[in-house]
Amino acid sequence: NIIKEVHTIESRMSALEITAEGDRQTIEMLEQQLARNKQREEELKGDTEQRRQKIVDLRAEIDALHKRLEGSNEEMEAEKDKILGGLRSQKEDLLSEKNRQLDQLTEVREKNLQLHGQHQELLEQQRTKEAEVAKLD
Repeated sequence: NIIKEVHTIESRMSALEITAEGDRQTIEMLEQQLARNKQREEELKGDTEQRRQKIVDLRAEIDALHKRLEGSNEEMEAEKDKILGGLRSQKEDLLSEKNRQLDQLTEVREKNLQLHGQHQELLEQQRTKEAEVAKLD
């Protein structure tokens, strides 16, 4: 009986040793996996920090571009206003010149009408004189 129990105990010990060796190997494998996971975690933290910094840099660049664009828009608006002001001034000048020329044209027409009237009077006077001369002959 005792020998059986010894054999049973020895079998159990052998099984426990095998199990313990398996557990040690599993623990060792898990420790290696844990070390690899920690290393990967550190790498990912670095990548994440780089990405965060890249985002910060890009936001700063976008802000700078917005400010530059706003400045360009303001410059373009000022240039547009300057050009429109010049065009308005030219338009007013052209309208003034046109009105002056229309006034001159009206004066010339009135003078032409006067001259035409005078011409008609002179023709009438000439015909009258010619008729008087013809009577005298």
